[in-house]
Amino acid sequence: MTLKEDWGAHAGAGGGAEDAAGDGKLNLSWTKYFPACSTQPWQLEGALNTLFEDDQVAIHAIAAKIMGFDPLAIPYLRLCHERGLGVGDPREIEIVGDDVAGVSMSFQTRRSLVIWGDQLIRRGPLRPLKRLLLHWPLMVWAPFASNVYHDLLWYPTIGRARIRAFAKTAWGRLFDSY
Repeated sequence: MTLKEDWGAHAGAGGGAEDAAGDGKLNLSWTKYFPACSTQPWQLEGALNTLFEDDQVAIHAIAAKIMGFDPLAIPYLRLCHERGLGVGDPREIEIVGDDVAGVSMSFQTRRSLVIWGDQLIRRGPLRPLKRLLLHWPLMVWAPFASNVYHDLLWYPTIGRARIRAFAKTAWGRLFDSY
């Protein structure tokens, strides 16, 4: 799940602090060892590839700021910052390399079908079934459903065109050069 999707999952969601902290812990533990798995190509250039390799909260905070979001308004980043799991306040983060202080890509978020379904289970009317759907052997349905949605529905109808458009930009050409 990318930071943009994380934000979309939590923006306006009525989940409690524990849900956000748990989501942050899962996301940050995965990206500690695979930071590029949760980033866009432009995030790999300049400052972020040298930024605090052991502070994934800081990396996500700066990525959120570059995307145009207030990192401390993102529940899991704010909670991680408050609990001392990393630095989530961009004013407290030293960036080495390109100056990104004034960069804002003005991202906007929407809920995808996958996020909507996830919120029904974690915070909505399907919450009583959460343990059954997400913590038992049946939980393999969630990644399967995500793969079906993204690979068979979203990518052919929406994603392919977006990737082609991205490939024509300066960032797309930079990504192709890697």
